[in-house]
Amino acid sequence: MKNMKRTLTIGLIWSLLLLGWWFPLFLLINWNFNPYSVKDWQFLNAEFQSGWILDSTSDWFFLFTMILILPIWVLGWHFCLKVEWKKLCKTLWNKMVYFFRAKTTSNKNQKTKFKPKQSHKKVRPQPMNTSPKALAQAAKAEEVKQSKKAQPISQNHTPAFLTEEALETPLDAIELPTITRLEEDLLGILQKAGYRVIQGPTIGKKQFDYLAMDKEKILLCLTDTEKGDWLVDEESFGDEAPLWFSETAHRSSPIFEMADIVKSFSEKLNKRNLSYQIIPIFIEKAGNIINADEMESVWKKLGVLVCRTDLGGPEELPGFTQSVPPAADPIPELNFKALQDLL
Repeated sequence: MKNMKRTLTIGLIWSLLLLGWWFPLFLLINWNFNPYSVKDWQFLNAEFQSGWILDSTSDWFFLFTMILILPIWVLGWHFCLKVEWKKLCKTLWNKMVYFFRAKTTSNKNQKTKFKPKQSHKKVRPQPMNTSPKALAQAAKAEEVKQSKKAQPISQNHTPAFLTEEALETPLDAIELPTITRLEEDLLGILQKAGYRVIQGPTIGKKQFDYLAMDKEKILLCLTDTEKGDWLVDEESFGDEAPLWFSETAHRSSPIFEMADIVKSFSEKLNKRNLSYQIIPIFIEKAGNIINADEMESVWKKLGVLVCRTDLGGPEELPGFTQSVPPAADPIPELNFKALQDLL
């Protein structure tokens, strides 16, 4: 039923564009013929009855247009059904949103404030001292100034950062600053903090990297390995999850997805009388979240800790070591087996 509705909708739109707009307009402009007019068809029939002969190029074009319009309509409908219009429109919209939001973010981060120059009307020179002593001092100061101008500039006056080697280095060889690699053993950090760890657990349809447990809480750790500069949006649109945008791609927000999984997982624990505080930890490993500072309050409302490791960015995000809370007493063996069964 859903496919039939899509087929009829696309067919209706295609028919309106081709048969309702282009086809009659094309005939009116070239032959002053309206295909939806009874009088025009009566005139055409009378011409054939009186022995109309197709003896010009224009007449043959008219005939081929009338014959081919139906095959063109059917083939066009077929090809329109092959196009994923919803996905295409969504991709174009996401690219537009990324372009304008990234431009706004870039302008915001690089905005420079210039101090306006005061009007010459408000700036008055100090009154000149015309006493003989003051004039002599001024003349002596001018001589010293002129003598300093005549002296050659010494190499000692070159700024410290502009060394001779730096001045001779070609521009292509200059390396721009990169994000400092944060080398951390995630599994080792969790174990050292006192947690019992399960690697690669699957909760719902999502596979996490680590599930760490103690007597009071559960840490759900997810490592993000998608490269690129990501513009993050955590506001859902209708029934669809919010999106993250890069210059070449977009994807559903993994942090928003984590928050939903935590909610459903918490309900399952409550049904089995297992009372635990669930703390989701999102670890940015390879990409860079360019508007992380704007999203901190949103992530806090979602209840997700966001940190970085390896080449993840920005560097303002805390490292994984700083984000892992200390463990309480070890989890009881009975509860551990119950969680394993649930997973």
